Amino acid sequence: FPAGSYVVFCDQPKMGVIKNLLGRTFYPDSYWTRNPDGSPIMYDTATDTIGEFMGVDVVPIDSKFQGPFELAPRVRVSVPEVKEAAAYILDPRFNDSFAVANKLLDEGVKVWRLKDPVEVSKACPFCSYPAGALYIEGTPQAVQAVKRVCKELSVPVRTLESTLDVPKHEMRRLRVGMYQRYWGGNMDEGWTRLVLEKFGFPYVTLMDADFKEGNLSEKVDVIILPADRAMMILGPDHASERDMRGRRRPLPPMPPEYRSGIGKEGAKSLKEFVKNGGRLVALDTSSDFAIDTCELKVRNVVANTTWKEFYCHGSTLRVKVNNRSPLGYGMPENALVLNMGSPTFEIADMFQADCYEVVAEYPAKDLLQSGWLIGEDRLVNKPCMLRVKVDEGDVILFGFRPQFRAQTHGTFKLLFNCLV
Repeated sequence: FPAGSYVVFCDQPKMGVIKNLLGRTFYPDSYWTRNPDGSPIMYDTATDTIGEFMGVDVVPIDSKFQGPFELAPRVRVSVPEVKEAAAYILDPRFNDSFAVANKLLDEGVKVWRLKDPVEVSKACPFCSYPAGALYIEGTPQAVQAVKRVCKELSVPVRTLESTLDVPKHEMRRLRVGMYQRYWGGNMDEGWTRLVLEKFGFPYVTLMDADFKEGNLSEKVDVIILPADRAMMILGPDHASERDMRGRRRPLPPMPPEYRSGIGKEGAKSLKEFVKNGGRLVALDTSSDFAIDTCELKVRNVVANTTWKEFYCHGSTLRVKVNNRSPLGYGMPENALVLNMGSPTFEIADMFQADCYEVVAEYPAKDLLQSGWLIGEDRLVNKPCMLRVKVDEGDVILFGFRPQFRAQTHGTFKLLFNCLV
């Protein structure tokens, strides 16, 4: 372990909390965690392993561990002073690199993304960057902005003595809109807003009327649908009796103007938006709505399963990420995602393979990292993040929660990459 690594000893009163938040955990499968019919029952998430949520490498040490330690009353962030340079590189593996880039873009500084991995110094083990690194040329305006913003946000940046002549594309923030419904409220929408605001992504809120009015492409380039059921997006007039029975609690009575949903008219506008060049980002359960609305030849393989057949309520699962794809930039090849009983996809199109891009998929075995998973065989080798081209636009389907409660920092980048 390099100098500066953090060590958390378990010989302290908070040992139980430490093991629960940092250690690999498995939800107990016992008489007390199943219904009389044998189906599993659980409240909230099956694991709270925040290290796994955040993509932090936590290594358990079973033997006595000794060394020259000092107590860390708080986490210290030490960032060297940024000097004037010909160019700068921000590491795409850091979420905060997006916060820096957004502040620079706000000030009119051009930011580029490198299409291939680069090694700026063979003598430095920390000077290799994967595809998607953020690159800024050292114009007088950029130098002052980079120095100030990186100091303000405590984000490391690599200085270069000369500019790079490598394949790259300019980072352009797309106009982002996020659907917010009246009917019942949607917590996932609020958490998504928090994440976007924290990292400096501007967005507008789209209500039911915006979809019904049409011409969505005049307002935004990207629409985010937070995790939601199709009936909640469409509105109560489109909810079946079975849908209503499936709710744990009945919705309170509301005035008609607050119960609308986008309806079939709004769904038609959304489909036209995508076909005309827009991007639809469907998070978790809203992917089912996106598949039906845009008539995608994609199937959710865990739809209509019973809890005895498939159950994964808040567990971290292993996935393989295509980090050479612009949507996978900055991610490790082997990552963890939080599955909340989420969709898992299967491409049902036999003739247009070029319209589909698998960004992340489950491996062939040993999917469960922490929590509880029933029905692993339904997920193996199946995509859990998929880009589907639809005429001039595209739909990005997430089969997990990349921004769950603003906790899953390890997968924020997969959402951010959709917005630039």
